[in-house]
Amino acid sequence: AREAGEKATLALAKALDLDRRPGRIECFDISHFQGAETYASCVVFVDGEPKNDEYRVFKIDRPIPDDFASIAEAVVRRYARVRDENGPMPDLLLIDGGKGQLSAALGALDRLGIELPAAGLAKREEQVFVPGRSAPVVLARRNAGLKLLQRARDEAHRFGLKHHRRARGKAALKSPLLAIPGLGPGRVRKLLTAFGNGVAVLGATEEALTVVVGKAMAARIVRHRGTAS
Repeated sequence: AREAGEKATLALAKALDLDRRPGRIECFDISHFQGAETYASCVVFVDGEPKNDEYRVFKIDRPIPDDFASIAEAVVRRYARVRDENGPMPDLLLIDGGKGQLSAALGALDRLGIELPAAGLAKREEQVFVPGRSAPVVLARRNAGLKLLQRARDEAHRFGLKHHRRARGKAALKSPLLAIPGLGPGRVRKLLTAFGNGVAVLGATEEALTVVVGKAMAARIVRHRGTAS
C-alpha cells in the first residue's frame, strides 16, 4: 500500500507541477450541522494513507454560514498552531471547493506569512485548481494523483459527517422532544436530521412527520404539540 501511495504522490507532484512529492497532504472540508452550526474538518494523509489520529475538527462560530470565511478561519487556526508547536507542515494543502475556496485558504496563509503548495478540488467536474492558474488542471479519471485527491476529499467529508452524527446524538439526548411518550433518541435523531431542529419538528405538518416516523408516532407528536402549546 505504501508503494502505491508513494506512486500516487509522485503522479500528483507531476500533475500539479510541485517542487516536491506531497508525502503529507492535509485536506479541509466545510459542513453545516442543522443549518446553523458550521464545522471544518481536516484530514491528514501521509504517503497516500490516512493518519486518523491526526484528524481535527474546528467549530466555526458565525451568525450566517459563509464557506469562504469558514475555510479561512480553519486554515488560520490550524497552521498558526502547527507553526507555534513546530509541527510538520503539509507538502500540499487540499481544499474541497473551487477557485473561491482556494483563494480564501491562500489569503489565510498569507495573513500567517506561511507559504504552502495548495489546490482546490471542485466537486462538479472533479476539476483541480491551483494558485496562479485561472484554468483548472485537467487530470485523466484514472490518474493515480487525482484518485488520491478524491480519497482525501471524500475522507474529509466522511469525517465531518461522522462528527455531525456525534453532535446529533448529543442533541438528541438533550432534546425536549424526548418528553413525547414513545419517542426515543434514535427517532429524535431521525427527526432532527430531517427537519434541522426541535422547533421545526414541532412546527411540521402531520404528513411530513409521517414520512419520517410513521403515522402513529406523527399523530402522537401532533397531540403533544396541542397539549404543550
